[in-house]
This record gives sequence, structure tokens and C-alpha cells, in this order.
Amino acid sequence: METRIALIGIIVEDPDSVQQINAVLHEYGGYIVGRMGLPYREKKVNHQRGGRCGKQRYKLSFRQAGDASGDQRKNRLFQGRRPMNRRDLIDALKAEDFSPYYRLADKIRFQEKGNYVDIRAILEFSNICRRKCVYCGLNCRNQALHRYRMTPDEIVDAASAAARAGYRTLVMQSGEDPWFTPKILGGLVKEIKKTGMAVTLSCGEMPKEAYAYLRECGADRYLLKHETADPEIYSALHPDSSLQQRIACLKVLKRLGYETGSGFMIGLPGQTAETLADDLLLLQEIGCDMAGMGPFIPHPDTPLRELSSG
Repeated sequence: METRIALIGIIVEDPDSVQQINAVLHEYGGYIVGRMGLPYREKKVNHQRGGRCGKQRYKLSFRQAGDASGDQRKNRLFQGRRPMNRRDLIDALKAEDFSPYYRLADKIRFQEKGNYVDIRAILEFSNICRRKCVYCGLNCRNQALHRYRMTPDEIVDAASAAARAGYRTLVMQSGEDPWFTPKILGGLVKEIKKTGMAVTLSCGEMPKEAYAYLRECGADRYLLKHETADPEIYSALHPDSSLQQRIACLKVLKRLGYETGSGFMIGLPGQTAETLADDLLLLQEIGCDMAGMGPFIPHPDTPLRELSSG
């Protein structure tokens, strides 16, 4: 049985669904041993074939939407009969009346979570950062900012106070402060876990080995926003980083078993409905468990101080 290989054929009639298909194939990448695509332009379809081995079985279904009108696509969407694709997202982001999407989102929220809200304790233990992100007030070039760094004892004391107050999760957030090595952070995670709280870290980009060590120490979640899925906008905002590296970190976190969070800013210079759709699809591709989106607000001590808010 272990030597058998199954072939799966996928007919792609809607080019906008390709990213969704790739996300599914990526999710089951451990079982797929080969892929090939056969474009059949005369028939306006593409055929993908994949071979896989192993015991796990799964079913894929894809809709036919090549000839559907905009109203037909929206009706199927709001009736809950299909997921949103890139074209749907762009249409939604450009919609003058967003209320149908609010209602659909609220319906899904209630189905998945009910009327329940978790309140987290957030401990911002250092505003020292080695990065040069041009939108962020913590960037290392900002000489006007008063810097601070809590001691390990202060961090553990604050975490213990949060636990006594009834919080069940502590979010440890900082700039990329080189003083807090993986060993120091790991020791703090171990101490805080003794309180019974879950620990979420938000300390920036690290090597895979550091993320793995912190996971072994008991860290449950990690927040790392990608900020924008547009490589050119990302490079302009992050002169000492790359979107490729940020996505690689997020995928490592997911593979290591963290509940992984990301997100992006809305209203960035050069941003469009199309780039916002790509932001949402990137969250789906990574498989994020948490997502945060917020408006771009220019900080007065950064190079973007004169720009309008998002």
C-alpha cells in the first residue's frame, strides 16, 4: 500500500481561483510528490495533475464560475455556497455599500465563535528596536523617543500580576531588541507559563532555530504582521528587510506549531484594492490563526509624518 501513487486531476475554469488552489496544494504539500499544469487556451481551461502517496485521503471541489455574472457570483457568495476569490475581494473592497459584507462576516463570526470575547494582557517590555521601518516610531533612527527596557524580574512580576487579575493570555511585545536573546526570552516564557497563562510573543523576525527554541520553552502564539503583500511598497517601508523574508518567517512559525498571527495596514501610500485583496489572500495562504488590520497613521517622528492617515 505504501508504494501506491494516486493521480488527481483539477480543471481550472476561473483564473481567479488559482491562488486558492495553490493554497490547498501547499497545505497538503507533504503528500504531493509531483505537479504539472496543462493550459488548454482554446477551451479557456487549465488542467493540473498531482501525484501523491501515503494513507491520508481528502476531497477537493472547485466551482464553475467562468461565465457567471457579477450578481450571480455575489448571490452564491452571500448564500454561503462558495468562498471568496481575488475578484470577489476586489469587488467587495470597491463596493459603495459594504453592509452585505458586514452581515456575512458577522454571520460567520457568530457561527465560529459565538458572542464571546477574550481579553488579553499586553506587556510591552521594550521599545528598543534595531530596525529602520520608516512608518514606525520605534525605528532606530528616531532620536526623539525615550527608550526603555524592562528587566526580567520586572517582566515576571508584571506577568504574575496579570495572572492574579484573571488574565489567561499574556502578549509579550517589543521592538527587535538584541538584548533579549532567545535564551533570555525562553527563560521568561518558562517562568510565565508557571502562572498558567498562555504566552503570545511579538518580537519580530528571528532565525528558525530561535523560533523553535521559544516554542520548546512553551510559547503558544506568535504575532508578526506582514504589513503589505506588495513587494515594492514593502521595500519602501522596510529598507533593511524584505517581504520574502517576512513571509518565510511566518511560514516557519506555522510549521513549528505556533498559533500564528499576521496582518497589514490600510491606507498606505500606493496601496490599491488589488493589493489589499492580495493581503487577505496571503493571510489565507499562510494559514494564519489570527489577523489584525488597522489604518495607517503617520507618526510625527518618522519620514512619513506629512502623509494622510489611512
